[in-house]
Amino acid sequence: YQPIRKSDNKEEEMQKWFSETLTEKLKNLEVLFSGEDGHAIGKKISLADVTIYSFLTDFFDDKDGSKKADENCPKIQKIVSNLSENEKMKAWVESRPKTGF
Repeated sequence: YQPIRKSDNKEEEMQKWFSETLTEKLKNLEVLFSGEDGHAIGKKISLADVTIYSFLTDFFDDKDGSKKADENCPKIQKIVSNLSENEKMKAWVESRPKTGF
C-alpha cells in the first residue's frame, strides 16, 4: 500500500488496491477467525478486534475504499460494527491524542 501512495499512477493503483488487493486479503484473513458474535477470537473484544477496527477505520487515507473492501466479509464488518458501537471505544477515539499515526 505504501509504495502505491507515492506512485505516478496513484489514482489508478489505489483503485485497484481497494477493489482487488485489499478485498482479497480481507477475505483470506476472515477465514481465520474462530470467534463468535462479531469477535475475531473468543466471545469478547480482543486485541485482534481492536487491530482490525483500527486498520480499517484509521490506517487508510481512503476511508470509503477501505469500507467497500470489506463488503464481502461479514465477520470483519461485524467486528468493525461492534467496536464502532462500543462505548469505551467511542470514548477512546474521542479523547485519544491526535497524532500522525
